[in-house]
This record gives sequence, C-alpha cells and structure tokens, in this order.
Amino acid sequence: MENGLTTSSTLHSTRQQFRQKFLSCPRCRQPYDDQTRVPKSLPCLHTLCIHCLSSFVNGRTEFPCPLCHVSTRIPSSGMSSFPTNFNVKKLREYLAMDEIPDSKFGGAFVCEGCDKHERALVCCANCVRYLCRECLITHQYANGFHDHHVNVLTDLTDDQEAQLQRRRLFCSIHNRQALTLFCEKCNVAVCQVCSNLSHIDNGHRLVDLGSVIDDQRRELGHLMGKCLMQQKPLETLLGNIITEMGKLTANAKMTDKDIRDFFAERRRDLDKREEDLIKATWTVHDKMASALKEQKDAAETTLAAIMATGEFTETAILNRNPVETARAWQKLKPTLTEINNRIFHSKPVANSLIEFRYQHNAAEMQYQLSLRELGKIYTNKIAPFQTELKVYPAFVDQECKVGLATVNLDGEKSTQGGALVQAELKSPEGSPMTCDLQDNMDGSYHIVYSPTTAGYHEMLISVSKEPMHNEPIRILVLELHTDIQPGIVSEDCVIRLHATDGKGNPEPIPKEMNIDICLRDPMTYETETEEQFVDDGSYEIKFLPRIVGDHYLIISLDGTPLRGPCLVVSVHKVFECISKDEEILLEDVSGIAICSKGNIYLADTFKNQEIVKLDGDGMFLDTFNVSYKNYALLTIDLEDKLTLFFLNRKCVSTYSTDGKFVRRFQANEVKNITSIAVNSRGDTLLLDCVECCVFMFDERVSRSRGLAARDAVEASSTSPLVCAWTSSTTCTSVTRATSVWSVSTRMVST
Repeated sequence: MENGLTTSSTLHSTRQQFRQKFLSCPRCRQPYDDQTRVPKSLPCLHTLCIHCLSSFVNGRTEFPCPLCHVSTRIPSSGMSSFPTNFNVKKLREYLAMDEIPDSKFGGAFVCEGCDKHERALVCCANCVRYLCRECLITHQYANGFHDHHVNVLTDLTDDQEAQLQRRRLFCSIHNRQALTLFCEKCNVAVCQVCSNLSHIDNGHRLVDLGSVIDDQRRELGHLMGKCLMQQKPLETLLGNIITEMGKLTANAKMTDKDIRDFFAERRRDLDKREEDLIKATWTVHDKMASALKEQKDAAETTLAAIMATGEFTETAILNRNPVETARAWQKLKPTLTEINNRIFHSKPVANSLIEFRYQHNAAEMQYQLSLRELGKIYTNKIAPFQTELKVYPAFVDQECKVGLATVNLDGEKSTQGGALVQAELKSPEGSPMTCDLQDNMDGSYHIVYSPTTAGYHEMLISVSKEPMHNEPIRILVLELHTDIQPGIVSEDCVIRLHATDGKGNPEPIPKEMNIDICLRDPMTYETETEEQFVDDGSYEIKFLPRIVGDHYLIISLDGTPLRGPCLVVSVHKVFECISKDEEILLEDVSGIAICSKGNIYLADTFKNQEIVKLDGDGMFLDTFNVSYKNYALLTIDLEDKLTLFFLNRKCVSTYSTDGKFVRRFQANEVKNITSIAVNSRGDTLLLDCVECCVFMFDERVSRSRGLAARDAVEASSTSPLVCAWTSSTTCTSVTRATSVWSVSTRMVST
C-alpha cells in the first residue's frame, strides 16, 4: 500500500491469502468445492471438508477437533449430518471471478443488474451490461428487451471482447458520445448530450470523469486498507469465540456431571428410605407374628390338656369304686376348673394388617412439589466485558463501595438483577478482606467494604465468572480528617475536611465525590451552609451561627453517612464589658453562674478575691469581695444566693447577689471537689471525684450523708440538684471601658 492506495498486486496477494485462510480446508489445505470437499461446520465453530471428516470415523463415536482438540460427537447418520458452512460457499462464489483465466480486458466481471456481486455469465450486446444467471432470465422476459441479443462471455472472441469494451466507453443511448462526465448526484458516468438532457436540473453537479476516477480509486484503496486493519481484531475475536465455545462446552459437561451426582445422591436417599420402610414392615410383621404364635401355643396347650384329661375324667365318672372316683375328683377338678375359667374367642386377639401408605400427611405432596422445583439451570444474558465500573472514593473505617452497571447481550443496559457478580478484596498487606454484594435489582450492583487501613487495596471483580480485567483494580484508601474549631455567634465558622495517605502525606479529596452536608442548630433547625473544594485539596464547610450551643453536623459521602459519633460544633457568644470606671483585670476565672434575672456572675477569686457581676449582654455592673483568695467553684440557688466552694480551704460560703455575706461552713471530709450545686431545699451538694460520691450538707450546715456513685439515682430523686455551671478561661485583661472576653460553658447534670 502506497500513499493510501492498495495496488492490484497487493489486492491479488491479499485475495490469495484470504482463499488459503478461509476458503481452504485447514487440514488438507485443499480448496472447498461442492462435491468431495464440501465445507462442514463443527460444534466448536471450526470448518473442515467432508473428505477429512470422513477419515475420523473408523468405528468411533467421537473425535477431537484437529484445530482446538475439543471432543466432538459423530452424528448417528454420519459426517454429512454436520451443517454445511454456507458462508464459505458464498465467499467462494463471490471470489470465483478470480478463478476464471484472465482475458485481454481484465478477466471476469461482476453482474451489473443486481447488488449480489454474482459473477457475470453473459453480456447484452444492446445494453452493453454484464449479467448473472438470474438477471439474464429477468432481462430476457422483461418488456422492451425481447429483441436484445446476449453473448456468453466464455464464447466471445478477442475482437468481440475488444469491441465490447470500446462500446462501454461510449454512451449506451448516444453511441457516438464518449462518457467524459460524472454526475455526483446520480453517481453515474454520462456523455455531453445526456448532461444537457437528463442531468441539467438543480442538484445535478457534473465534474470531469478523469478527476473523479482518481478520487474513487484513492477512496477504494483507503477503505480496503481500513478493512485489512480489521483482520487482526477479527482473528482475535474468532479465537476468543472458540475459547468461549470451549468453556461453554466444559461448563455444560461440568453441569451435566453435577446434575448426575446430585440426583444420584437423591436416589441414594430414596433407596435408604425404601430400605427403612421395608425393614419397618418386617419388624411389624415379626412383632405381630410373635403375638399370634403366643396365642397359638396357648390354644394348642389347652387343647392337649383337654384331650388328655377327657378320657381320664370319663373313666372316673364310670368307675363304681367310690374311693377311686373321689381320688380322681381331687386330681381333675383343679385342672378342669382352670381350663373352664379361661376365655377363648373364635378369632385371635390380633390382626394381619400391614400396608404401605404415602398420603397420610403432606409429605408426598410436598415431595411432588419440591421435585418439580428441585434444581435449576442458571444462566444470564450479561456481556461481562461490557460491564461499566465506577470506583467511589474510599476512606478508612467508612462504608466504601464500587458500582457496577451490567450490559446485556444486545449491547443495552440491563434492567434486571440476579447476575453472578463476585469480588475478591485484598488489603495493602495482601490479606483477604470481607466485601458484600448489593443487588439493586435494576441491573446495577454495589460491592461494599470497610477498610481499616489506608493505602492501595486490590479488588478482582468477576461477572458471570469472567474477570472484568486481566489485573485487579487498585483502590486508594485515604484517612479522612475533620478540623472543627468552636464558633462564635454572628461570625463565619469554617469546618475543613482533608485527607492523607497511609504515610500521612496530604492527598486531595476527589472532586468527583458527592458530599452532602446537613447542619442542625441546638433547636434542631437546619442551618444553611456553603461548601467548596479548596486549592490545597481540602473541602471547606462554612456557616454563620445565630444561636449559642452545640450544632450537629452530618456528612454523607456519595450518599453514605460518615460512621462514628456525631460531629459537634460548639458555638459561643462574645460579650463586650463596658464601664466608665477603671480597668478590671480578670486574672483566673474558676466559676460562673447566672441568676434568674439573667445577670452573670464570675468567680475571679484566685488573685483578685472578688465576684464580677455582668448583665445578660455582658455589660459590667459591679464587683464585691469574698472571704478568701483561692480557687472557688460557683453556683446559684433558686433564691438567687451565690454559693462558693474554696478548693484549698474546703470552705463553703454563701452570699447574696449584692455581695452580702449569708453563711459559711467547713467541709473537711471532702478530698477533690469538681462540682457544686444547691437543690430546691437549700442543701449544698459537693461532687467528690476521688471518693466517687456526692456530699450533701443541709441548710443547718450539718453533713446529712455521703452518696456513693451507685446511689446517684436515688439521691437525685430525694434531693434534686440544680445545674452546676463551670467555666475555664485564660488570664484575660478586661478594661472597664471596652474589652472582649469569651466564656465557654457546658451544663453538667449531676
């Protein structure tokens, strides 16, 4: 092939190769014909001539295919029963023109009267058209063609053939007009006169015949070259078809064996049941026969006794000697009395009924129903290699999946489930892992797994026992991290998702992943969020909190919620402390409480030894001093009285909200108090984390009892606790004019 064109010698060589490969018997290398070498197709799809097949008989019932060695049964009626390969026959007839000896003008011709590419046998001298056998008959009997004269091509002389070829260069209507133009609309060569008569309408574009022929030759050469490029894929396809046929036959034989083995086992079960019933029959027979024998023996014994004593009794009765009669009476009476006391029936106390029943319960009906449903030949209409695969992003300790969409044998997406899909998964260390198959019953499937380590995992997927790929697919499993920082009311809060590989190196979160976010505030209302992928590969979630409290975040990756505890975003509020007086320095706040009016009290007692009072908006109101300079826990009761527990001194002090001292007592029994509360009766409760109990002091300042951890529920019912508020703040400088400080609170129910 040169410059996209296929030369005549190349085409001739290609046709010769085609004949040798597809039109000749692969065993004897002889061309197929219609007499002694008829092409016959075997079940393995290979084709051999009848002559070669006949040599395999020799009294055998089967023979191996000489090409693929698949065992083939010989039909009972002989080798001629194998189907004839008509495709080979058609190809042979189509290429038969190359087998006619070449003439001076190019050899055999193709019929111009039909599209069957049949070899032309005659040429009409009037129409100057080559015709096959069928078109010749139609031509002869068509109206207007009765006086046309046809010439058999093999009977033409060289002069007649040369004259015929020259006539084909001229118009069949205008004999003296050469065919010099080509109509691109009609795709025919025309003369100058025809161009002015029949090809002058709109749409008829006439060009020089010589220029068109060059283009057509080039196009034919290009198309033939592309066709030749299909040869190797077709050969591969044929090889795969033969392989699939072999596997199909092997699977059928294996299924045949499995069926025979299964039903042989069932027959053994039936045989055992048969033997058990027969054994039971003779067991019943022997038992009943033994009872009859006992009755028979008793009857025979009694009858013998009667016969034996009858004669002796008669003699005793007839004896005239009273002494002998008395002696006989003494001996015979007990025996005769015993015989007379026995009751004998005319029939035995037994029966001879033994019969086989199988309709006494539903077992026989269930057997019949089960037998009809026993076993199933499974197959499907799925093309394994056309199955579409989608690997979803995978993360450690999350439910991950691989999606499959099957395609049927018609090349369309399957809409039914039930396909045989199998998967084998291995960890980065090569250990097998568990994966489950979800059949969505619409032709799609999900392979679900939960990796425990990051890194590349390998999965081998098979559809209808055919691997989808020659090598396992590699799935990169990442570690997913969530960076959550506490938020401030009315300020943008940002949550960031980012991923790392098994070595801790950053990896971008796949942008094709579908991430769904649901954020709910403390009132369970959904909060609006903004999400986006960031250039560094992370995923950013932004929202504007409106209220204080824990916001709950639910993240779903490709429709699957993240596993693990619910993600919590704590939102706080920033207060401005404004005063016209001097600066307030909050050294170390250790307690916080809120009264019924909404005022906030802060225990800044470690260095400043005072309680700071703010209003609900954080406006500074007042301060007052306390007894000790020490860390103090702070709470407030229902009467708005402040109670402090000084940790180092183990002292409890109570003040009013305006700073007036109320009472003080020592709690020396406690060891490590972490929380303080006052119940509705005014009792003070101290939670000791070392003793694992709650100390309760009544309003008379006497310890009533210590409650162990197991008594917590009982204590809460007898002595209800109020909420204890704790706070932890760093050393913050607060000016009385304007300052900002943050308070993080969490309610602990004791």
